[in-house]
Amino acid sequence: MKRDKTIHNKSYSNLIEKLRLERKCLGLSQVEVAERLNLTQSEMSKLESGDRRMDIVEFKEILRVYRINENSKLNGFVMEFFGLER
Repeated sequence: MKRDKTIHNKSYSNLIEKLRLERKCLGLSQVEVAERLNLTQSEMSKLESGDRRMDIVEFKEILRVYRINENSKLNGFVMEFFGLER
């Protein structure tokens, strides 16, 4: 039985969309975030459009850049995504 790639998983797609919206709410451009992650703007665009998979280290760095410790909305979403309690 062939399994769908996780990049097409609804939960993953929702995570990527929330991160994209959060970047915009924070007033950060793809270029600014990409530079902080040591990526190109093109790689960041592909990540946000679902053409490129985000790895766990990139996810950790994105959360740092988006200030998850001070960002209760993002913190809540990540906790919910992983099925953790606040």
